[in-house]
Amino acid sequence: IEHDGIWKKVIIGKTDVDIAALIGKLGSSDWVNQGRQYLSDDETCPFCQKKTIDENLRKQIEEYFDEGFENDSQQIKAQGARYTSLCAGVLSILDQIETLEKSNKDTKLDVDSFSAHLKTQHSQMGENKLLIAAKLEKPSQEVVLVGTEAELISLSDLIGEANSAIATHNQLVDNYSQEVAKLKSEVWRFLVEELSDKIKTYEGKLNGLEKGV
Repeated sequence: IEHDGIWKKVIIGKTDVDIAALIGKLGSSDWVNQGRQYLSDDETCPFCQKKTIDENLRKQIEEYFDEGFENDSQQIKAQGARYTSLCAGVLSILDQIETLEKSNKDTKLDVDSFSAHLKTQHSQMGENKLLIAAKLEKPSQEVVLVGTEAELISLSDLIGEANSAIATHNQLVDNYSQEVAKLKSEVWRFLVEELSDKIKTYEGKLNGLEKGV
């Protein structure tokens, strides 16, 4: 979404309408677009409050902001809403990880580094949402969203390193349990072999006593 060409696109109305030259000369496409919502059914201009809006001017304004303009405007709204939703989801998960690991005394995560990158992530995404809001207000203006990939990769790497450390620890625990079980087995085997002769001697003596009786 951050690399979508819509953010840099200069979105203005149709250029082959009579009023287009004047709007272009004044650079007032955004201003006129915002004023459209205030147009009433009479001839009163919403800005100067004079009787300057006739049916011909009203028609030219509507033709200027054609289907292409409306489609681009809708794309900005849709991408902006999608970006806001995605950011909220990502930041919510990352915030939960930070909270949980800060309270985990046995954490394998580099919490200080994670928190620093997460703070930057919050800042960058917040800045992008302001830029998107500015684009929605003034479609003719180019905006360049801040790339957040680097911080996301850093956060992902830190989580990956923590998971690797946990896996290594768990493997050591598993190996330890296996070694303990193996040791117990060897001890019992040793005891059986060591006591085997004594057991046989004891059984021999026991049999001799029984015969004597």
